Amino acid sequence: MRRLVGLVTLALIAGSALADGFSDKSLFQPEELSEDPAAKANWKLTRTAADKVDGPIPLILIHGLSTDFWEPFTAWASDSEEAAAFRNQFQLWKYLQPNDGVNAAVGYSSAYPGFEESLAAYLNRFILGAQEEGSEGSDGATYFFPAGPFCILTHSQGGVTARAFLANFPDMAERCLSVVTLSAPHMGSPGATPQWVRYTLSQLGPLQRQIFRQPLRGAFASFLLNDYLSTARQSDMDMGWANLDAQGIGGIPTREFRVWMPLQGFQPATLSARDGNGTDARELPDFDDDSFEPAALLPNFCGGINEITPQERGDINMSKFFLYGAYLEPGNNWEELRDQAEQAYGGGNTGAIYDTALRLLSVLMAQIETNGSHAPLGTYLLSDGFVPLQSQLMLDGKEEKLIYKTQTVNGCTLPLRPFEPRMKLIRDHTLANPNRLRVLRGWSHYDTVTGRYDEDTKTSPLFPKVADDLLSMLS
Repeated sequence: MRRLVGLVTLALIAGSALADGFSDKSLFQPEELSEDPAAKANWKLTRTAADKVDGPIPLILIHGLSTDFWEPFTAWASDSEEAAAFRNQFQLWKYLQPNDGVNAAVGYSSAYPGFEESLAAYLNRFILGAQEEGSEGSDGATYFFPAGPFCILTHSQGGVTARAFLANFPDMAERCLSVVTLSAPHMGSPGATPQWVRYTLSQLGPLQRQIFRQPLRGAFASFLLNDYLSTARQSDMDMGWANLDAQGIGGIPTREFRVWMPLQGFQPATLSARDGNGTDARELPDFDDDSFEPAALLPNFCGGINEITPQERGDINMSKFFLYGAYLEPGNNWEELRDQAEQAYGGGNTGAIYDTALRLLSVLMAQIETNGSHAPLGTYLLSDGFVPLQSQLMLDGKEEKLIYKTQTVNGCTLPLRPFEPRMKLIRDHTLANPNRLRVLRGWSHYDTVTGRYDEDTKTSPLFPKVADDLLSMLS
């Protein structure tokens, strides 16, 4: 698996290009970010495909980090025979919030001064505005958002945006019939926790102590944390790991390490529970850790992900949610990874490229160290390339076993191949309705938003299931 480390680096760059929508900025040029409301001039709630999808109930599509990838779903809803019942009941509204040049928070708690400029607050503002004054659709016409019930469909970060929106606007929560989240980081992602990224990259490979390799890894970590997941953008930092699994198996370990920083050389750093995505994480006692990144809370910080995390099953509107979680099973070499991606997407297209990159990223996710984990058993071995499965399915962190089955070979405990989730454990520990969990084996983070939609046959193996879940809540 370690021979893939070099390819993982390439995959992370490909993943960055994916998340940036292949913008023309330099990969290694930190983006200038603004908190000015004027920077959000391109944000909007807009009706789409109104001539074909014209049912009475609005379905709000909330995309993930930075980029709208809802084109396959819109095409399926508009043209597929599979979508006939769906388009008779729903109309499509996209909440577009590109983050190029923007520093905004998701908006976990309205108790903070920056909340009114958050993703959650803007969605509420746009809905009210579209109800009263109308909103320009993708065809240039003006459409009014109905004042009655609506549903929400999200991908990735859009899932926590929806949760923050409903938690902070109870009148909207009362109107919302259901929410479907695809690959959402409900408990965050270790890959969005800066010190965890630096520590993991510094430890990869058999020659991690070689002086020439550490600067390369340090420079690459800095690239990731300046360009792909910016430590200057609050919405990126809002995706960090909640660390609830510290109660059970896993959690952020305490590690002191050296990290190479551009223009600064080797610097001491500490990884601890204080790096978790919690409102009071930096104030936790008994940890000697002040090497935070960012060094101070950003001015538009609106609390940690714990602000919208239920204390028990069903709290904070979770009875309305259907959670779709995906996980990959990466191969042992480049050819196997590529073949798996081509089988999923049909070789040679852009989807296969993204899928291969995400399969490589899932190798890195499996290497992320947690309390009590050790290779080849990793707490986050089941992931979609970006988000661990326990986050997508919103586990409470109190599970005391790995969420996948294992076997004993020659006295060693190994993952059971192919990977098999412990579904009873997952259902027992999810904070959502266990009957509304959907697990997609062999699907990547990108797969779940494209639905592996086939433009020729106008079919998808995923979207009809999503439609059925949404339709089930209308009666």
